[in-house]
Amino acid sequence: PNPAAKRIVPSVMEGSSAFLFLAAETLLQSWGGIIRLFPCVPGDFTGSFRGLLAQGGFEVSAEMEKGCITGCSVRSLRGGTFRMLDPADRTGSVIEKTLAPGEDWNFSIERQ
Repeated sequence: PNPAAKRIVPSVMEGSSAFLFLAAETLLQSWGGIIRLFPCVPGDFTGSFRGLLAQGGFEVSAEMEKGCITGCSVRSLRGGTFRMLDPADRTGSVIEKTLAPGEDWNFSIERQ
């Protein structure tokens, strides 16, 4: 280690916030006009997230159990149309819904 490193390189917030960014990106991705739920989690992942923001002013929450999405909800903060990879279909089909400001869309799958 260089003893002068603290004097040469200032501390930055980006280092610690990068971890939060990476964690959020594993749970929700929103780019190219499509919302993707749990795009980067292990195949047997169990977990959930609440209130992550997607492009277009949509607040998204979702749950996953043993690698299968069991539910999600989308709330429109300003009104508009969202497109999401269908959580029940692994072939890449897309759901498209138009919501009014403050309107919710809910999706759930009963596990057998």
